[in-house]
Amino acid sequence: MILIGRYDVHRMYKKTFSVTINGMFKKMMLKMAMQKQLKGMPKEMQEKVLAMVEKNPDFFTDISKQIDERVKKGEDKVAAAQAVAMANQAKLQQLFQQGQ
Repeated sequence: MILIGRYDVHRMYKKTFSVTINGMFKKMMLKMAMQKQLKGMPKEMQEKVLAMVEKNPDFFTDISKQIDERVKKGEDKVAAAQAVAMANQAKLQQLFQQGQ
């Protein structure tokens, strides 16, 4: 074990490895969930959407939270998703065009 100041390099490596594995697992689970939701969509379009989500996870997490907030207030899930999509339409269009 190597100690640098108050930091234990072994623990730092272990934590970094754990974060990497957790990130990979989350990415894999997200991809599986997205594929299930997009199953009626053409494969090429599915790949574009998945790539957008992978490149901009914070933006799509924020959208998800906005939808959840609206649903908790009693709004229908589809209506909430449409309203949030319309509110973020410019950014979504920009991301979609960048992916082409």
